[in-house]
Amino acid sequence: MIDNTIPATLRTHIERFDHVAMGVHSVADSRFVAEAMGGTWKGGGIERDAGFKYAQWDLPMQAKLEMIEPTDPADSANFLNRFLAQRGEGFHHVTFKVTELGAAVAAATEAGFALASMNTDNEVWKEAFFHPKSTHGIVIQFAQWNDEVGDGTDMHITFDEYLALR
Repeated sequence: MIDNTIPATLRTHIERFDHVAMGVHSVADSRFVAEAMGGTWKGGGIERDAGFKYAQWDLPMQAKLEMIEPTDPADSANFLNRFLAQRGEGFHHVTFKVTELGAAVAAATEAGFALASMNTDNEVWKEAFFHPKSTHGIVIQFAQWNDEVGDGTDMHITFDEYLALR
């Protein structure tokens, strides 16, 4: 059960809201959602080991919309395919940029968020996910990166180049 009085220590570690992500079967078929919100194409990429592609649009309200689609729709063990099978297309997670991942995770777990996974192997992008059963139905992602270095993704591709990623 989440403690509805989130400790100030957690708030001090959250730098800003970064993006909301939607799980979709096909970014090509779903891009109208981003465009309807006034989004402009930012870029995308592929996480082969995790089995998904991501695409991002900048939104007018200084945030981003990300869409994630599975690279192999037949892989029933893939987290995104499981999500799509259970819930259908829709919002999957929200991402907050944090100043120091370990401290933010500690404060969040103290507040009752159940840590689902954490990955600090990448020097550029460190992340943690909190289980939706402890966060009122949506996955919360904390991510730590240096804005001056970037988040480690190659966002400098066109939409057509994105569609060609396999």
